[in-house]
Amino acid sequence: MRTSPPVDLTVRRFGAWHAAVWLLTGLVLAAQSAWWLSLGVAGRPLLLGAVALTGCATLSLGAMLARTIATRLRWDGHAWFVGTDGASDTELVTGRIEAMLDLGTWILLRFTPAGDLAPRRALPRATWIPTQRHGLEREWHGLRCALHSPAEAVASRTDTGP
Repeated sequence: MRTSPPVDLTVRRFGAWHAAVWLLTGLVLAAQSAWWLSLGVAGRPLLLGAVALTGCATLSLGAMLARTIATRLRWDGHAWFVGTDGASDTELVTGRIEAMLDLGTWILLRFTPAGDLAPRRALPRATWIPTQRHGLEREWHGLRCALHSPAEAVASRTDTGP
């Protein structure tokens, strides 16, 4: 089997991810508000405090999920390397990338560093990378080929000539 070609790109655009996170956050807040209003207990301060607290937690979670940083991805035909934008080849961390959700023009990637190679300051144990086609049009096909090529083909590849 043939392996996919090398890929080296930086994911910088997160518009679809931000829109989805804030849309879901807004829907959760609207559902919480509708539930509270349907109870008809506007005079209960304890319940109002609980609803306000869950609303603040929802907004905090939305803000945490919306925080994204530019990430460099490199596939050399045998292994994945990931680091922050502008990282040199020696600063990249090797590991495994999985496409957890693939919607065609948008992919949610999960990077897991190999062993204990990930410096704590650079990348946490597992990193989620929302990736969209917009801004990566030239590299998109190669990225998808590298993500979906069978790992066994890379590990068991042997060149035997006639």
